[in-house]
Amino acid sequence: MTTSIGANGGTISTPDGRLTVNVPPGAVTDSTQFSIQVITNNAPHGVGDAYRLSAGGVTFQKPVAITFKTDLISTPIESLAVLYQNDAGYWVPVLSALRNKTAKLITASSLHFSDWTLGPSDPTKDMAGQFTVNSTLNTPAPFTAVGTAALAYAGEDTIERVFQFNATTTLSPLTYNGVACTQSPSGPYPNPTNIAEEF
Repeated sequence: MTTSIGANGGTISTPDGRLTVNVPPGAVTDSTQFSIQVITNNAPHGVGDAYRLSAGGVTFQKPVAITFKTDLISTPIESLAVLYQNDAGYWVPVLSALRNKTAKLITASSLHFSDWTLGPSDPTKDMAGQFTVNSTLNTPAPFTAVGTAALAYAGEDTIERVFQFNATTTLSPLTYNGVACTQSPSGPYPNPTNIAEEF
C-alpha cells in the first residue's frame, strides 16, 4: 500500500489495520510517497508479520510513530518489543516503545525506515545509559568522547545472559597545539551493533 504525505503530516496503514504509521506535521517538507509492504518475517523468534517501510530515502525532520496492533498475538504486550533491521542485518529492539495494554497497541518512534516487526522481549532486563571515554594515550592531543549505550536483553541460559549492544558516540571539541580541530564527518557516530554477554 502506498500513499502521498506532505508537510502537513498524515497516516498510512495496512488494510487489516495491523500496522499504522503516523507522520507528524513537519516530518517531511514535500509531498512524499510512503509505502508499507508485508514481507517474510526473518527476525529471530519474530512475532506476526514483518513490514518493509519506505519513503523514497527521505530523512525525516521529526520522528514518525510506528504502531503495531497486538490483539491477535498470544504473547503478552509486556513481553513484546518492536524490532527493526539495521544495515548490518541485526534486528534491533527499540527500548523506548510505548505499550497501551487496554488498546493492545505498541508504538515506536523513528527517524528512519527499514524492515520492522515484533519479537519477544523482557523490557525489565533492558539497560541504557551514558558513558564517557577519556583518552590520554595520544599525549599531543588527548580527547574526550561521550555517548549513549543501550543493552537490549536477548535471552539467557545457565551459563550467560545475552544482550544486544547499540551505542552512539560524540567526540568533544578537540585542540592540537592551541588550534581547534574540525571533525569530519561531524558526530554523533553510531557504534557497530554487537553482542554483549554477562557471565
